[in-house]
Amino acid sequence: MKERCRQICGDDVSNCFINNKKQIACIADMVINKVFGISSVVEIALKENLKEDIVERLDLALKETQELIDWIKFLQIANDLKTLISASELNHEAEKRSEMRFPLPEIYKQYLALKINTFGVYNQVTLLNFSRSGLRFKSLFPLETNSVKECILVTSHIISKEVSFNVIIRHCIKDSGGYIVGGQIEKVSDSTSFDFFKSIYDYAIDILRKQQ
Repeated sequence: MKERCRQICGDDVSNCFINNKKQIACIADMVINKVFGISSVVEIALKENLKEDIVERLDLALKETQELIDWIKFLQIANDLKTLISASELNHEAEKRSEMRFPLPEIYKQYLALKINTFGVYNQVTLLNFSRSGLRFKSLFPLETNSVKECILVTSHIISKEVSFNVIIRHCIKDSGGYIVGGQIEKVSDSTSFDFFKSIYDYAIDILRKQQ
């Protein structure tokens, strides 16, 4: 992506920002609807009795369309191509990762809070990046690998909302001023499946609408 940007605009990234937020929201909404329609057709096809090689190709096509939807949704809430470029670089550095990861845009950090239960007390941590079923955050204290922790994602913009879920700690690395922790979503309190990316997106869209 960075190379494509360079081919179009050169090395000047000072103006790499989408100023018309309503325009990008409109374009993003149209693209999301079209791609969602394609993914729905693929999901229906996967329910048919198909050959194994065709199923594999359809699975790949479904994964690609789901990633494209997330990519466009992130652009919609970030409104900043530089943030999207950093997301592309983040995923390039971890090519073995099964899902796309996105950094939390700066504009939402004052409204969104991630809290983790340690010894019966919910302590706030700093969310660094997220995907559908994973997240990375910075903690002031270490967390045991493979332990399961209760978490709460809270938004405090005008009306406070929150969602609870469990995270399996996959790694905890000492860093300056704390620990970098990676986790996998295990379950949510009121649902059998939980899309962490969707929670961030829904909260962000709600915040954007209230700011207009």
